[in-house]
Amino acid sequence: MCEYDSKLLRFVVDDTPKAIFGLIVVSSIFIWAYIDYIPLNYLLLWSITQVTFIIARYVNGRKLSKYIAEENSVKLKFHTAILSIIVVLSAII
Repeated sequence: MCEYDSKLLRFVVDDTPKAIFGLIVVSSIFIWAYIDYIPLNYLLLWSITQVTFIIARYVNGRKLSKYIAEENSVKLKFHTAILSIIVVLSAII
């Protein structure tokens, strides 16, 4: 297919909802823990950024699922790279 085994990509796609749920829970705990220490404007900006990454991850997961079914290796390679970028940027933020 592409540089990654299709079973591994399917595993990543199938676990995307779990990862999104985890991001929502951890983000909520972070906001709750730091609401008294970090200005609300910064927390709001951070929250909007996290929501953007969550939506991007969901959309990317759907596209990966579609391209796995189609066995479209060119688009799989591209969207796998996009997923990697989303994960790294989300971790930095």
